[in-house]
Amino acid sequence: MLVEAANADPSWPRYGQSSTAERLSGMMRFAQLLADHGVLRPNLRVEDARDTLWTLNSLAVHDLLVVTPRVVR
Repeated sequence: MLVEAANADPSWPRYGQSSTAERLSGMMRFAQLLADHGVLRPNLRVEDARDTLWTLNSLAVHDLLVVTPRVVR
């Protein structure tokens, strides 16, 4: 929905960029929290955990897992 809004309204891309940056920052804080509690694999860097969390929490992954299966059925 945000992508469609960004295509329709020139002010939305700025929101999308700030939203993406905020989500990345939040995932970094979450990854650091996990590291601080010692629950990350010993060989997993906090930045790599952040990237994995960021990816898994993306709208695209949600759509692939939730929306697309309905279309394929």
